[in-house]
Formats: sequence, structure tokens, C-alpha cells
Amino acid sequence: MKQVKTTIFPTEVWVIDDVLIDYQMKSIVESVYNDDSGKEKPIFQSRPDLHKDAAYRPLVDKIIECAKNYVEDKKWQYEGFKITGMWSNIQREGQNFQPHTHSNNIISGVYYAKSNKNRLKEEHEKVVNSDIVFVDPRPQAGVLKPNNLESHQNNSDLWFFPSLENRMLLFPSWLSHYVPINKSKEDRMSIAFNLMLTGQVGKPEEYQSADF
Repeated sequence: MKQVKTTIFPTEVWVIDDVLIDYQMKSIVESVYNDDSGKEKPIFQSRPDLHKDAAYRPLVDKIIECAKNYVEDKKWQYEGFKITGMWSNIQREGQNFQPHTHSNNIISGVYYAKSNKNRLKEEHEKVVNSDIVFVDPRPQAGVLKPNNLESHQNNSDLWFFPSLENRMLLFPSWLSHYVPINKSKEDRMSIAFNLMLTGQVGKPEEYQSADF
């Protein structure tokens, strides 16, 4: 008997560590704390055009580099892509982000500039201190749910990634995610961003094309 296990229709989350060198990361942290554009909101969120600010250029360059790898790994036919929005978040003790997606984009991501998690031996011990949590996008997968003897990525309807400093995540913009309450007294600072393909997407002869 020959038995082969395959995976179909995967949902990918790319994890990139050691994105910036130390002084670049510290410069971004300083820039976020000096930004007054989001201080009136219950949870600090800056204006959404930080990708146009020279202070964030090192991060923008890394986002473009990693997004190019993401797109080309997908084997998508595309003319180009661009960052459509980029903003900073400061999540203080007791604050959380509700489940949401990033509409009108194709790739989204987050970069962690400040966290109390700069080192972690076991990344999936349990959800603590504002780790980003992704939700299974297949509602029909929950019709029948046996108890798991052991939880792993292929039998869970929630999966999280620690918000480690100097880490970037890339994921499909339609993938629902949230951030639990920050139980630490230390700020969790992230830079979120969205990307969209540019030019013609799809084939006109198939009546499913658009220009962006």
C-alpha cells in the first residue's frame, strides 16, 4: 500500500525576521512616538501614508523586496505592484484590535518595531501579550470538529504568530485576523501596510479582467 499526504488550497503567511538593522528600527520607533497624527484616537493609529515619509524608507525598501518574492513565488502574471497604505499602531496595556480584514488590496503585512518579545524559545506555547491571531477562512471546516489530541497548523481554526521585534509578516488581505489584549505594561508598536497589483489583472477574453 502506498500512502501520500498532500496539501491543497493553502493559506500562506510569510514570516521574515531580522528585517532591519538596529539603528533603522530605533529610528522608526522614534518617528512613531513623535507622530501626532493618531493621538486623538482611542488606540493610536497614524495617518495611512507613512510609505511616503523618508524616515520609513529602509522599511519600505524591505517591504517591496519581500513582496516581490511573495508575488513571484505565487507565479502570478503581473505588471507591477505598489504600497497603497502604511500606518503605525501603538497598542498599550489593556488595548486590543478586533477581527478585521484589509479590503481592496491583495497583500497585507505588519512589521513589529517594538514589543516585549525580542526573544522567544517556543513560539507556540500559548497566545499571550498581543500576538497576532489568524482565523481559518473556511467556515465549512467547522461543521464537524473532533477534539484534538494535539493542536497544529492543519487542525486548528485559529493560529497565531508572536509579535517579535524586527519581524515582518505577509499574508492575503482577505485573511481575517485580530490582536488580543496587551497584558504587558510595555507598548506593542507595529507598522501595518497594504499592497495592490498595478496594471491589467486577469485576461480580457475571459471577461474577468480589471485595470488597477
